[in-house]
Amino acid sequence: MKKLIIFLLLFNFLSAMPQLPNRITIILNKNGISLKDIPKYTKIDDIDVSSYKNTIFLKSNTSTLTSTLDLRRFIHSKECIKDWESCNNNRKDEMLMVRLNEFYRDIGNCEEDDPSENICPKVDKDIRKWRVFWERSWLFRANADICQDNEFCFLSNKDAIDTLKKINAILHKHHIDASFPTNYLHNKRYSHLTLSFFPDAKYKVKEVLTKLKKDGYLIGLSSRDINQISSIAKGGKAILYIPKKCLPLKDPYRFTPLKSGWNAIDNNARISFDSNGCPRFQALK
Repeated sequence: MKKLIIFLLLFNFLSAMPQLPNRITIILNKNGISLKDIPKYTKIDDIDVSSYKNTIFLKSNTSTLTSTLDLRRFIHSKECIKDWESCNNNRKDEMLMVRLNEFYRDIGNCEEDDPSENICPKVDKDIRKWRVFWERSWLFRANADICQDNEFCFLSNKDAIDTLKKINAILHKHHIDASFPTNYLHNKRYSHLTLSFFPDAKYKVKEVLTKLKKDGYLIGLSSRDINQISSIAKGGKAILYIPKKCLPLKDPYRFTPLKSGWNAIDNNARISFDSNGCPRFQALK
């Protein structure tokens, strides 16, 4: 009874604050799973890992800015939009692809041993921190990480966006009247700027749980459990197990039905458990 009271007090304290988008809480309340105390200041990859009783807390020290650019309004033929190679069938589209290719090279996307006659240009190290992908004839995506302890990260969102503006200036030099979005207010369907507070959550949660299991801290958690937890992992979520006997239950914020098995809800909901081990939620406004 004493343990249950401590557990409830902990969750009352944690939930008395806004949703935390750079954190994931994993409550290991499924029968047969136990958790040994994880040493303080444990870090796996760039994730801070801590525990209390049967709960794991994960905090990401990295956020990711993503800016995508839609160039379909500059393409003349529908075939070029559908099929990259078809761009060569239209002179204007072909020249656009040439200019885009030159831009792509000028921001560092070429091999040092490229056999072409054009030498790979020297690029500012901050520009290289933006990972720019040319995904379709008309679509570019650029990613940059924000963190404090990695030479490949920007220290702040402002630093990253200032550098993205430099990339836009290079794009304009190639006579392309378009820009990667640098403002959240100007988002459209394919041209938009977004910020992810727990990047690659699914992959990283699987990595953390697998290592904790391998190192003997997690007992009774199957590979299937790890895969199911990882598949629903997302920054700002609390993950817990719901026995079939506890249904029906609904998400405290979205009012959608929860299922038996592992579920994810917002991590600022107040969570308690009754004497049958069934969770009870209170949404905090």
